[in-house]
Amino acid sequence: MAISPDGKTALTGSADTTVILWNLESGDIIHRLSGHTDWVWQVGFSTNGKLAVSSGSDGRVMVWNLESGELVRQIEGHSGPVYTIGFTPDSSAIISGSADRTLRIWDMASGAEISRFTGHTAGVFDLAVEVYGRYMLSVSGDGTMRRWQVPYSFNNVVEWTFANRYVRELSCVERSVYRVTPLCQG
Repeated sequence: MAISPDGKTALTGSADTTVILWNLESGDIIHRLSGHTDWVWQVGFSTNGKLAVSSGSDGRVMVWNLESGELVRQIEGHSGPVYTIGFTPDSSAIISGSADRTLRIWDMASGAEISRFTGHTAGVFDLAVEVYGRYMLSVSGDGTMRRWQVPYSFNNVVEWTFANRYVRELSCVERSVYRVTPLCQG
Protein backbone atom coordinates (compact mmCIF):
# COMPACT_ATOMS: atom_id res chain seq x y z
CA MET A 1 0.00 0.00 0.00
CA ALA A 2 1.11 3.60 -0.60
CA ILE A 3 -0.40 7.01 0.13
CA SER A 4 -0.13 9.77 -2.46
CA PRO A 5 2.10 12.80 -1.83
CA ASP A 6 -1.00 15.01 -1.35
CA GLY A 7 -2.63 12.49 1.02
CA LYS A 8 -5.85 12.30 -1.01
CA THR A 9 -5.48 8.87 -2.61
CA ALA A 10 -3.95 5.48 -1.86
CA LEU A 11 -2.74 2.56 -3.93
CA THR A 12 -3.09 -1.08 -3.02
CA GLY A 13 -1.69 -4.16 -4.72
CA SER A 14 -3.20 -7.59 -4.35
CA ALA A 15 -2.82 -11.33 -4.85
CA ASP A 16 -5.70 -11.01 -7.34
CA THR A 17 -3.18 -9.28 -9.71
CA THR A 18 -4.80 -5.83 -9.56
CA VAL A 19 -3.66 -2.42 -8.39
CA ILE A 20 -6.42 -0.19 -7.03
CA LEU A 21 -6.38 3.59 -6.70
CA TRP A 22 -8.64 4.69 -3.83
CA ASN A 23 -10.14 8.06 -2.91
CA LEU A 24 -9.27 8.33 0.77
CA GLU A 25 -12.04 10.81 1.59
CA SER A 26 -14.93 8.84 0.11
CA GLY A 27 -13.47 5.33 0.14
CA ASP A 28 -14.45 4.92 -3.52
CA ILE A 29 -12.36 3.15 -6.13
CA ILE A 30 -11.01 5.63 -8.69
CA HIS A 31 -9.27 3.08 -10.95
CA ARG A 32 -8.76 -0.67 -10.95
CA LEU A 33 -5.50 -1.21 -12.82
CA SER A 34 -5.06 -4.60 -14.49
CA GLY A 35 -2.02 -5.98 -16.26
CA HIS A 36 -0.04 -8.13 -13.86
CA THR A 37 -0.48 -11.88 -14.26
CA ASP A 38 0.54 -12.84 -10.72
CA TRP A 39 0.64 -11.30 -7.21
CA VAL A 40 1.31 -7.58 -6.95
CA TRP A 41 4.02 -7.17 -4.33
CA GLN A 42 4.49 -3.43 -4.06
CA VAL A 43 3.11 -0.12 -5.33
CA GLY A 44 4.33 3.47 -5.18
CA PHE A 45 3.62 7.02 -6.30
CA SER A 46 5.82 9.36 -8.33
CA THR A 47 6.88 12.56 -6.58
CA ASN A 48 4.09 14.57 -8.23
CA GLY A 49 1.50 11.84 -7.64
CA LYS A 50 0.54 11.58 -11.32
CA LEU A 51 2.15 8.20 -11.94
CA ALA A 52 2.20 4.93 -10.05
CA VAL A 53 4.53 1.99 -10.24
CA SER A 54 3.80 -1.63 -9.33
CA SER A 55 5.86 -4.80 -9.10
CA GLY A 56 4.78 -8.40 -9.14
CA SER A 57 5.54 -12.08 -8.98
CA ASP A 58 5.26 -12.09 -12.78
CA GLY A 59 8.68 -10.35 -12.88
CA ARG A 60 7.21 -7.17 -14.32
CA VAL A 61 7.40 -3.53 -13.34
CA MET A 62 4.43 -1.50 -14.52
CA VAL A 63 4.02 2.27 -14.70
CA TRP A 64 0.48 3.68 -14.61
CA ASN A 65 -1.01 7.06 -15.49
CA LEU A 66 -3.26 7.78 -12.51
CA GLU A 67 -5.38 10.40 -14.26
CA SER A 68 -6.45 8.05 -17.06
CA GLY A 69 -5.82 4.68 -15.40
CA GLU A 70 -3.83 3.56 -18.44
CA LEU A 71 -0.65 1.52 -18.52
CA VAL A 72 2.22 3.82 -19.53
CA ARG A 73 5.07 1.33 -19.56
CA GLN A 74 5.76 -2.31 -18.84
CA ILE A 75 9.34 -3.14 -17.90
CA GLU A 76 10.67 -6.67 -18.01
CA GLY A 77 14.19 -7.85 -17.29
CA HIS A 78 14.29 -9.48 -13.87
CA SER A 79 14.43 -13.28 -13.91
CA GLY A 80 12.14 -13.66 -10.92
CA PRO A 81 9.46 -11.94 -8.87
CA VAL A 82 10.00 -8.22 -8.31
CA TYR A 83 9.43 -7.69 -4.59
CA THR A 84 10.23 -4.01 -4.17
CA ILE A 85 9.88 -0.92 -6.29
CA GLY A 86 10.19 2.84 -6.09
CA PHE A 87 10.88 6.05 -7.93
CA THR A 88 14.06 8.07 -7.63
CA PRO A 89 13.45 11.38 -5.80
CA ASP A 90 13.00 13.27 -9.09
CA SER A 91 10.86 10.46 -10.59
CA SER A 92 13.18 10.24 -13.62
CA ALA A 93 13.95 6.60 -12.92
CA ILE A 94 12.50 3.54 -11.23
CA ILE A 95 14.41 1.25 -8.89
CA SER A 96 13.44 -2.41 -8.48
CA GLY A 97 14.64 -5.29 -6.32
CA SER A 98 14.00 -8.92 -7.15
CA ALA A 99 14.24 -12.56 -6.21
CA ASP A 100 17.03 -12.71 -8.81
CA ARG A 101 19.23 -10.99 -6.15
CA THR A 102 19.64 -7.75 -8.12
CA LEU A 103 18.60 -4.13 -7.82
CA ARG A 104 18.11 -2.33 -11.11
CA ILE A 105 17.57 1.27 -12.11
CA TRP A 106 15.31 1.82 -15.12
CA ASP A 107 14.99 5.03 -17.15
CA MET A 108 11.46 6.35 -16.76
CA ALA A 109 11.27 7.82 -20.28
CA SER A 110 12.46 4.76 -22.23
CA GLY A 111 12.16 1.84 -19.82
CA ALA A 112 15.82 0.96 -20.51
CA GLU A 113 17.98 -0.48 -17.76
CA ILE A 114 20.44 2.17 -16.55
CA SER A 115 22.30 0.28 -13.80
CA ARG A 116 22.38 -3.12 -12.17
CA PHE A 117 23.60 -3.79 -8.63
CA THR A 118 24.68 -7.27 -7.60
CA GLY A 119 26.08 -8.65 -4.38
CA HIS A 120 23.18 -10.04 -2.40
CA THR A 121 23.09 -13.84 -2.21
CA ALA A 122 19.30 -14.04 -1.82
CA GLY A 123 16.28 -12.07 -3.05
CA VAL A 124 16.05 -8.30 -2.46
CA PHE A 125 12.93 -7.63 -0.39
CA ASP A 126 12.97 -3.88 0.25
CA LEU A 127 14.79 -0.72 -0.75
CA ALA A 128 14.99 2.91 0.25
CA VAL A 129 16.44 5.85 -1.66
CA GLU A 130 18.14 8.75 0.09
CA VAL A 131 16.24 12.03 -0.41
CA TYR A 132 18.86 13.47 -2.81
CA GLY A 133 19.14 10.19 -4.73
CA ARG A 134 22.89 9.76 -4.07
CA TYR A 135 22.60 6.34 -2.50
CA MET A 136 20.08 3.61 -1.77
CA LEU A 137 19.74 0.86 0.79
CA SER A 138 18.56 -2.68 0.17
CA VAL A 139 17.68 -5.57 2.43
CA SER A 140 17.79 -9.18 1.40
CA GLY A 141 16.84 -12.66 2.47
CA ASP A 142 20.58 -13.23 2.98
CA GLY A 143 20.26 -11.25 6.23
CA THR A 144 22.22 -8.23 5.01
CA MET A 145 21.52 -4.59 4.33
CA ARG A 146 23.66 -2.93 1.70
CA ARG A 147 24.30 0.71 0.86
CA TRP A 148 24.76 1.42 -2.83
CA GLN A 149 26.18 4.53 -4.48
CA VAL A 150 23.81 5.66 -7.22
CA PRO A 151 25.76 6.56 -10.39
CA TYR A 152 25.37 10.08 -11.66
CA SER A 153 25.43 10.92 -15.31
CA PHE A 154 27.28 14.01 -16.50
CA ASN A 155 23.94 15.78 -17.02
CA ASN A 156 22.92 15.07 -13.41
CA VAL A 157 26.14 16.59 -12.13
CA VAL A 158 25.77 19.69 -14.31
CA GLU A 159 22.13 20.17 -13.25
CA TRP A 160 23.04 19.76 -9.57
CA THR A 161 25.92 22.24 -9.90
CA PHE A 162 23.72 24.92 -11.46
CA ALA A 163 20.98 24.36 -8.86
CA ASN A 164 23.35 24.41 -5.88
CA ARG A 165 26.26 26.65 -6.79
CA TYR A 166 27.13 29.85 -5.04
CA VAL A 167 29.03 32.54 -6.91
CA ARG A 168 30.14 35.52 -4.89
CA GLU A 169 30.34 38.95 -6.41
CA LEU A 170 33.81 39.68 -7.77
CA SER A 171 35.78 42.71 -6.59
CA CYS A 172 36.82 45.44 -9.04
CA VAL A 173 40.39 44.11 -9.03
CA GLU A 174 39.20 40.56 -9.77
CA ARG A 175 36.93 41.80 -12.56
CA SER A 176 39.91 43.56 -14.12
CA VAL A 177 42.27 40.56 -13.72
CA TYR A 178 39.75 38.06 -15.12
CA ARG A 179 38.40 40.53 -17.71
CA VAL A 180 34.85 40.08 -16.51
CA THR A 181 32.48 42.67 -17.85
CA PRO A 182 31.11 45.00 -16.86
CA LEU A 183 34.28 46.37 -15.34
CA CYS A 184 34.04 48.56 -12.27
CA GLN A 185 33.82 52.29 -12.81
CA GLY A 186 36.49 54.52 -11.28
